[in-house]
Amino acid sequence: MKDYKYPRITTIWSDNHHDNLEVSYTLDEAPIVCCGDSGCTGICNLPALVITTEYAELKAHSNSVACGPIFSNFRVEWKGSKVEVPNECREYLLSRWWL
Repeated sequence: MKDYKYPRITTIWSDNHHDNLEVSYTLDEAPIVCCGDSGCTGICNLPALVITTEYAELKAHSNSVACGPIFSNFRVEWKGSKVEVPNECREYLLSRWWL
């Protein structure tokens, strides 16, 4: 199958008020489920989707931020695992906002 031009990030709502993210890089691979909750410390046992820049390590937050960049600073100390965004997707994802 044809690859997506860019990854797709979708918020997955849950009943326990902990929003997750599904990240798909290609059509033929299962999506990666990551923590999208801005107040989570990693206790959910899901990895944080991150982009590391020369200035900071940024975490992807769900669309519960209402309006703002998908990637922003960690809001609490993160103690869980992390998944780095592939280099070829970084610039595009850093420009994406939830509206």
